[in-house]
Amino acid sequence: MSNKDWRIGIDVGGTNTDAVVLDENLNLISAVKSPTTEDVMSGIENAMEAVLAGEGVDRSRIGYAMLGTTHCTNAIVERKRLDRVAVIRIGAPATRAIKPMIDWPAELISGSLGAAGTSSMAAKSPLSTRASCAALRTR
Repeated sequence: MSNKDWRIGIDVGGTNTDAVVLDENLNLISAVKSPTTEDVMSGIENAMEAVLAGEGVDRSRIGYAMLGTTHCTNAIVERKRLDRVAVIRIGAPATRAIKPMIDWPAELISGSLGAAGTSSMAAKSPLSTRASCAALRTR
């Protein structure tokens, strides 16, 4: 039997950040609920420190960590606190069956650049196809 068979799980919600430690049989060893902070990382750290300080927690047994968050989902649904990002999708040929971002709201997509350099960039997008290809080649 492995001695790294316990799990720590953290879920960052809009109001609270929950953290749990489960043993090898998925029994609850420790649980905490702490306020979600504006700086999400410090809220995660606070919850993690608190749950690890719980009675009966053997840190040396933790071999798995899971992190979940509704922040991204909430931001997309509410259209708040969104920054421009790039999405790189790698996985062909398996991923060719489903178009990228097929279920994303149209107003959240400003364009795309295909693997062969083809572009469907919207005119409003400040991202240049040529500059994007050049940047990817230098990485």
